[in-house]
Amino acid sequence: MSASIETRWEALGGGSLGASVGTGTQDTFGALLSREPSIAVDYEQPLLRGAGMASSTWERMRSARTGLAAQELSFYDAQQDLAQRIIDDYYTVLLARGEVEIAERSADRAKRLYDINYAKFSGEGLVEEGEEWVSQVAEIDVDQARLSWDRSKQQLISRQQAYRDAMDRLLLDMGLLPGATPELTTAVTYSAQEYDEAALVETALVNSTELGRLELSRQDAIADLRIARSEDRPDVVAEVGAISPGETTSETSPGTGWFAGIRAELPLLDRRREEGVASAERALAVLDQSIVATRDRVAQEVQRQVRAAVSSQAQIDIGEQSVALARKSREAAQGMYDEGLSDYLRVLDAEDKLVEAERLLLQEHVQYFLTTVRLRRALGEDITQGLSD
Repeated sequence: MSASIETRWEALGGGSLGASVGTGTQDTFGALLSREPSIAVDYEQPLLRGAGMASSTWERMRSARTGLAAQELSFYDAQQDLAQRIIDDYYTVLLARGEVEIAERSADRAKRLYDINYAKFSGEGLVEEGEEWVSQVAEIDVDQARLSWDRSKQQLISRQQAYRDAMDRLLLDMGLLPGATPELTTAVTYSAQEYDEAALVETALVNSTELGRLELSRQDAIADLRIARSEDRPDVVAEVGAISPGETTSETSPGTGWFAGIRAELPLLDRRREEGVASAERALAVLDQSIVATRDRVAQEVQRQVRAAVSSQAQIDIGEQSVALARKSREAAQGMYDEGLSDYLRVLDAEDKLVEAERLLLQEHVQYFLTTVRLRRALGEDITQGLSD
């Protein structure tokens, strides 16, 4: 009868150091405690197996490192998702504010035109007291001008509401209470760029976090296969140590002794282990296929965003020309109306086309910037870098 306490330390290479302290062996019914405790120290080192999770601390450390790296990549992706959502919301606010400014200019022009038409019709501000006034425009022109002004005011109210809604969404995503009206310091700017599609694809393949996580999973799959195969190998362990059995109450035990040896454990044929190896091989093959498919998807996403950016640049060029032509057309229509060469409907039509051209151009500017952000995201770049405060 005896009592003992044992502890064991494992090394990265798979070896382990153990130590134990006990009461000593009791061969008679005497006192429970010996006068001298037993002490044993030993060291075990796997010679063949050691790559498996069950017999190697190194494998556990490797698994922990890949797990940490995968978590860091996931955290980076979550951070980039939040940044992109805030950027999208912010530029939606900028777009809404720009549309409000366009609507305000349109309402101001419509009011001025209505005032001019009303004065020409009624003579208000144009005729002296007692002087007879002959209307220079038809009443229908005054009515059309008033309808145009009312419609522009309605559009302005709608744009203002859209601006407030967009601002509230931005504030909510930033963790702030809606209702505030912070000052927006960033302007919608445009600068045409050239894109080397092949070089961008290579950059994306190197920086892709999705491919990085798959590569970490592949390392785990290779380790699983290695562990499964190691189950069929004999487990050979070298042992060396020293032991002092202690001194009992009845007699003195032998002195401290040393021991060394090799222990071999031979696994028998087991279909479960064969299936484990086959399953690990299939998992690795599936993962390799996933990596190939993901590489293709990353390349396609970069190509898609490059095409979108090039298309948006072309749309901006066309939009700038359209705005210039719409302004010229509106000025010409106003001049012809003032000279009595056309009716007021042509002026209203030209005004509507100018407002629409300005709005579309603003949308294209915002769309191009957001496309460049999505392209940077596809390239694996940190989209929070390089942005103005």
